Amino acid sequence: MLEDVVKRYRKNIVAINEIDKKCNEDITNTTIKYEKKQFALYKAWEFEQNEIRLALENVIDDFESLKDINTKLEQTIRKRRLTIESKLLAIMAKYDIEIGSRYRMLEELSEAYKYDKLEKHRLEVIFA
Repeated sequence: MLEDVVKRYRKNIVAINEIDKKCNEDITNTTIKYEKKQFALYKAWEFEQNEIRLALENVIDDFESLKDINTKLEQTIRKRRLTIESKLLAIMAKYDIEIGSRYRMLEELSEAYKYDKLEKHRLEVIFA
């Protein structure tokens, strides 16, 4: 009977060792499998990070280019505005001079008309 117990005990130890070996293999395989997955994810993330960095650099370059274009357009618009304002001021000054001249002429004609009207009335009184 003791022999049977010892045989069963040895069988159990062999079975336990087999189970232990199988568990260790499964743990190793699972660890390797997930390490490979993590490495693949890391590589994919690294690739995406580089793609995003390149895209960001392109966007920054485009932004800087647009800022330069915008600055040049602003300068062109300012120059055109100053030119137009200068021309408008010249036209307004010319208009003011012309209106002033015509107003003086109107005043002179109005004075002449009043004088002629009074002269006419005086002559009508004399010759009437």
